[in-house]
Order: sequence, then structure tokens, then C-alpha cells
Amino acid sequence: MSLETELREMIRTQGKATATADVYWGWVDKFLRFAKDKRGTWVHPRDLEERHVEIWLKHLANREHVSAN
Repeated sequence: MSLETELREMIRTQGKATATADVYWGWVDKFLRFAKDKRGTWVHPRDLEERHVEIWLKHLANREHVSAN
């Protein structure tokens, strides 16, 4: 089962809408692509650390002007 499928099933079992799953997956996809660009190769989320998320969030705030919410 793919990571996307697992995420979507988990979200649906929580009673959230398909549109919510679409948004959540969109952010996960963006994060994984960002990690790939930084490392030069695809990386499984289990191999990423908290610091990688912090780097991405700083990138979003400073370069993409995404609010903390």
C-alpha cells in the first residue's frame, strides 16, 4: 500500500472529508518533493527527522510566505 493510500485511509477513518485528504496529501507531497530537492534523491518519510520538518517550515515561511496556521 502506498504512503498516499495509507494517509487517505487514515484521514477517512477519522471521518474527515475527501477534500481534507486531498489538502493533507498535497502538503505531504510538497514536503517530500522539497526533501528530494535538498537531498538530490527521493527519501522515505521514516528517514527524515524533526530538523528536516523545521527546515521545510522555515522555507515555507520565508520563501513561500505561508502563514504558520
